[in-house]
Amino acid sequence: MSFDKLYNRTNKANVDERKRRIGEQIDEDDTERFEEIMREIVQLTEEAYEITGSSGNRTVAERARLYWRGHIQGAVGESYSEYTGGSMYSMEDTLGELKD
Repeated sequence: MSFDKLYNRTNKANVDERKRRIGEQIDEDDTERFEEIMREIVQLTEEAYEITGSSGNRTVAERARLYWRGHIQGAVGESYSEYTGGSMYSMEDTLGELKD
């Protein structure tokens, strides 16, 4: 089975489960999964950024670092970013509200 088919099947099952629980309180499994997604976003962003560094084109790598890499990290949260300022409302902020 291809990765895309497996991902789509798994993702559909997750969405179906979430739809089933609409109106129910969010639980610890949900917040743990949310945190896991945050980590995955950061890891995948770093992997993509490393690819730009492997290109040998320093301009491309520097633009990636200064623009989309920083924006993505900031959107996830200040704890995940080397830049100050972050986002007006980050995933980290959302997580805090979900846990309240």
